[in-house]
Amino acid sequence: MEMTFEELLAKINEKKFSSLWGADEYMEYNLKIKTICEGLDIDKHRWYEITTSVYQIGDRFLGIRGISKCYSESSSPEDYCETSEAYEMKEIKKVTYAIA
Repeated sequence: MEMTFEELLAKINEKKFSSLWGADEYMEYNLKIKTICEGLDIDKHRWYEITTSVYQIGDRFLGIRGISKCYSESSSPEDYCETSEAYEMKEIKKVTYAIA
């Protein structure tokens, strides 16, 4: 079953996952998903960190921000009262220069 971009975005947000791992559950529904990058915008807390992963679906980009790492072996993402959030992103190309 293939979902539209909007359906996937809505399903991830309505489910209120506690981590990025849970949000990946819906990635199998759309066969044209490509992982662009993971680990963007790291926000470190004492026991966990939150990052953003970006996926390309057709010509659009889906960002999912949530807990990506727990530092304590005795806890799980559900212990931290954080939920993942999905949103549409845009690609910004950056030009840089180096000595020739």
